[in-house]
Amino acid sequence: MGEIRIETIGVIGAGQMGSGIAHVAALAGYRVKLSDIDPAVLATSLEKIDQNMGRQVKRQLIAEGDRQQALKRIATGTDYARRPPRRKRSSARS
Repeated sequence: MGEIRIETIGVIGAGQMGSGIAHVAALAGYRVKLSDIDPAVLATSLEKIDQNMGRQVKRQLIAEGDRQQALKRIATGTDYARRPPRRKRSSARS
């Protein structure tokens, strides 16, 4: 069986937990598709992620360039079609 490489992470719900997952995943280099039914929640989530990363820059935990790149990796939307397509897994069970 070949190696599965994850490049994009879909997060449903842009509340406190979803925002935190998006934040950490984007900093780790993953593309993130953040979905919520409320556009205002998405906007607030992005603002909060930006503020939190700003604090990390201020504390010298990350560089400003890393912050900017991570923010560019986060895409938002109110439709679940923004999630990455699911890959079919081969069933090797007997």
